[in-house]
Amino acid sequence: MPEGISVVIVCLSPYALTAQHPSAMLALLLADHVRTVLPAPGNHGSLAALGEAVAVTPIYGTLLEAWSWSIPLWHAGVIDAQSSGSDAAAAVRRCESMIESEDAFAPLRPLVPGVHSRDDDAMLGHFAADLLKSGPDPAFGIPVAAGLDRLAAEQGFIAAREGPSSLASRAESAMLRPIVRIAIPYLSQASGQRLLAVRADLADELDALRDATEAWRPDAIRAAAETYQAAFSRQEPDLTRSVDPDEPRVLAGVARLTLGELPVDAVLAACANTIRGLDEDPLQPSEDPKRSTLMLRAMQVEPMGGRARHAHGRARYRHA
Repeated sequence: MPEGISVVIVCLSPYALTAQHPSAMLALLLADHVRTVLPAPGNHGSLAALGEAVAVTPIYGTLLEAWSWSIPLWHAGVIDAQSSGSDAAAAVRRCESMIESEDAFAPLRPLVPGVHSRDDDAMLGHFAADLLKSGPDPAFGIPVAAGLDRLAAEQGFIAAREGPSSLASRAESAMLRPIVRIAIPYLSQASGQRLLAVRADLADELDALRDATEAWRPDAIRAAAETYQAAFSRQEPDLTRSVDPDEPRVLAGVARLTLGELPVDAVLAACANTIRGLDEDPLQPSEDPKRSTLMLRAMQVEPMGGRARHAHGRARYRHA
């Protein structure tokens, strides 16, 4: 982990953000900041640029509506798509180049034709449509997942992901080296404004949990999580009380949070080996000295109970 990082920053899939997956809802509470891929002209920019794209690509209007719940979090700086001059979309394009150039990932080439390297209205429309249907199309979903992981590893961030739900994601999850598992409460359904309020109401407890997580110390994480759990339980009636008739019903849930480490190219290796139909463990970076041995910190989120509430379409190679 690079020195000088004093806050918890989580890399989050735009698929999870669009669908309000548990991994997104928990990350938006626990992290100081969340980085994601912003689908806009050139694949980087601002919400203003996204709005301008609606005039050219109408499906962006539907995407903006799906993201409207999160707008207060963007305005508050909790969510953004830029990081130290290296945005998430650039990491996605680098992963597309790796698929094209590295033999280990050759099985992915028919599925990943480098769509993120294009900058045209058709590509943006297809990406927006895929985000909305929670596919994801491997052409979009695999590079997005792999790129966010690479950004997390290079910058010392934490990569968020759901629990295993497909052949490839189970292979990837098998590579996770856990350091701690905890049960933790969160708001499974809430507006961005409500999440900001909870972050403020539980600021002391969340700050302590973030400090422990940034230090990557299991005992400290467990202790801080217990304090947060107690505070959340005491205040849950207030945290979930809705006073705005236009606000969707606020729901609380409990998730199993696993913090651990993964090879930086776990997504690509797991997907490639799933396509090959291998029975053995997915390719590890150490097996090929030419490949990076960089590790990334990861948080895997699995809702405990009520899983059907978060059911979404799942493709065989899903890594949203």
